[in-house]
Amino acid sequence: MGGAGGHMAHLSEDLTLKFSEIIEILADVAHAELEVTEKVDGQNLFLTVDSTGAIRTARNDTDIAKGGMTPEEYASKWSGHPAESAFMYGFEAIGKALDHSSYEDLQDIFDGGKRWLNMEIMYPGNPNIINYGAAYVVLHNLNSDEPEAQEAFQKLVDNVDSAQIEVANENWTVYGPAVIALNNIANGTAHQKANQEIEAIASQAGGLDASVGDYAKIRYKNAAISAGLTDELIVDALIDIVFKTYTAEDYTTADRKQDYAALKKRTPKSLHKVLSTFGTKTKSKKIIALVLRPLERVISDFAIEALRGLQSFFVVDHNKTMEEMKDELEDSITKLEAIAASGDENIGALLDRQLEKLGNRHENLASSLEGVVFKRDGKIFKLTGSFAMVNQLIGKARRVPDSTSIEVSEMYIREAVRAALVTLLY
Repeated sequence: MGGAGGHMAHLSEDLTLKFSEIIEILADVAHAELEVTEKVDGQNLFLTVDSTGAIRTARNDTDIAKGGMTPEEYASKWSGHPAESAFMYGFEAIGKALDHSSYEDLQDIFDGGKRWLNMEIMYPGNPNIINYGAAYVVLHNLNSDEPEAQEAFQKLVDNVDSAQIEVANENWTVYGPAVIALNNIANGTAHQKANQEIEAIASQAGGLDASVGDYAKIRYKNAAISAGLTDELIVDALIDIVFKTYTAEDYTTADRKQDYAALKKRTPKSLHKVLSTFGTKTKSKKIIALVLRPLERVISDFAIEALRGLQSFFVVDHNKTMEEMKDELEDSITKLEAIAASGDENIGALLDRQLEKLGNRHENLASSLEGVVFKRDGKIFKLTGSFAMVNQLIGKARRVPDSTSIEVSEMYIREAVRAALVTLLY
């Protein structure tokens, strides 16, 4: 989920989490004591009802800041888009569902257009990776943590949950969040292995009371020094700028620009290129992800087992959906292998990484869930198991043509940068 929905983090991405907290969360998951809802593979959309009773939609924060798109603007946005049918039919379905609520109820729920409904559209005529076999609008939440907003969201769910809507001679169903019962894998091999590996990672940063950010800083610093930033004062200043960007709420963009400009001024010109590699916001975010890969892998392996065999609440035919996904995965791998064999090193690196992470794909692609979502201390996290790797492989295969022409290679400039960073770090 992106755009107006913000980024829903994996446990390995939250730099403020302590390793002891991660172990506690995984224990709750392993014991099936954590309430989780299904994360669905659809088209994300935000919607509100303003003080006049008119529906407004949004895909990002800019849309929301402008008050949202009118139905006419929304239709124009998706005209000719590959996902036009999903967005337009889904919009019509939720609009009809809201018609069953009174004006007063809608004003109370949406606070005159101040609250926005986060929802997902799943349409078999235009599926993502998972084809659910039916058309749905799934409501996630209202974009506010206030108790009143949570009560308003529950009221909305009560009003529209399981509503059957006909759009273009097709049946749509509107649902609230679907609670999923987890597997109990407590004290099993996967749970014990995850604990041991997290403890080993944490030991590199000072123990279980250290945070993910503490671990990332150490590996980030080592990578920067290996790349040539051997002046410790420069490296420490760089680390300070990079990590305040993602952990200090009061550290503004202006603050970052000022601090980075000052650091660059006192860095020898011969090192400006490597400073840029490790210091710019876009590249530093990628490097943080790279240095956190060991932790990411541990949690991914655990999630595969925690979700093994679980069926999506929304999938009409679990076995059929699984077979279709497995078949497309094999076709995607074959296509990517052919492109890699023709000399595309970026595709080769992507393929190797995702297959290594997926492990035995015939056994580990074992759930029709994209993943699960849960809230902890006011933060929303996700566990996605094998879907993350399957999504990368199938998604890439769908986007690239079979030819490896010069024009195609130009599409992979970003992947080339990422591959170079991987080489640098490892």
